Amino acid sequence: MIGKAQPHSHLKTEKPSPSERSKPSPGALALLLNHRITPRTDDRPSRPEPVRILDSEALGRLVRIKRLALKLTQQQLAERAGVGRRFICELEAGKPTIELGKALAACQALDLSLSAQDAND
Repeated sequence: MIGKAQPHSHLKTEKPSPSERSKPSPGALALLLNHRITPRTDDRPSRPEPVRILDSEALGRLVRIKRLALKLTQQQLAERAGVGRRFICELEAGKPTIELGKALAACQALDLSLSAQDAND
């Protein structure tokens, strides 16, 4: 039909891009980054408590939070770590079969250190 108007065409709004939809608000980011900081009673600054990484999803969340705190794009992190942007995307999504060496390179590029501990301790 010629000239038939689309219903509610005047109400169209632009949808945010996938990257915009997945960004936490500044308040949420501050909460995520600061919720594990313990105050010190001496003159030294507070240090974050270690975060337990029990699966690939937890590691991905930590990498994403740190990347956003540093105001880096996935591409910028990929370049710093010497990996592809797709790898960073998969890492942040919690892909369980990620390559450990590349994941460690991404963590190092974000100044994140990983350590292991006997689960029975």
